[in-house]
Amino acid sequence: MNNTAYKRLSLILIAAAAVNLIASALFILTLPATVPTHFGPGFVCDGTGSRWNGLAPSVLALIIFPVGLFCTGKSKNLDKNMKPLTITLIFVEAFIVLLNWFLLFIMNTGAKLGDKVPLGLDWMIPAFVGVLFIVLGNFLPTVRQNNTLGIKLPWTLNNERCWNAVHRFSGKLYVISGLICIAATIIIKAFGVSPILYTVLTVAIVTLSVVFPTICAYKHRND
Repeated sequence: MNNTAYKRLSLILIAAAAVNLIASALFILTLPATVPTHFGPGFVCDGTGSRWNGLAPSVLALIIFPVGLFCTGKSKNLDKNMKPLTITLIFVEAFIVLLNWFLLFIMNTGAKLGDKVPLGLDWMIPAFVGVLFIVLGNFLPTVRQNNTLGIKLPWTLNNERCWNAVHRFSGKLYVISGLICIAATIIIKAFGVSPILYTVLTVAIVTLSVVFPTICAYKHRND
């Protein structure tokens, strides 16, 4: 994909984000003025607020793509990274839109303080995270050194061999982590284990995805 096609795709995604923002606003108008906005472990409502809080993800989706287009246009190795950048843009928009409607759907449940959302949706967040990690892991090894996309640490940005080693390692790590996250989510859901484990699982996977690549980068800093 050349730069012109990439910019065209980005503009299409911006237009899709604008449509999603309008649809979200119309849906929010059907909600009560005060809705559940924050949930603790097990999706127990521990905070309420204005229904317009639900507009934040769709606004973010609309902002992130013009900013991303501007940043990637100045990125090193743009031609070599065109495919992973394209995949990232498409997947990030899809992820934000899904998260957007997930939150709006929860706001529409009418849950009060102390109520547990009766939809059994607490498994969706770790499942989303698992899918995200699998997608990221599949293209991370193909990402060439740049300042926009990938694992950007002082050691990776200053040493191309370190960059390549870290991204090969992280690609495998992310795919394995994503599969573990999805498998664990299915097991927790099937056996009715405490939903608090969903939160623990998500935090653990995200933490390991930061710690292990950092250790790998430090190890290969002088390659």
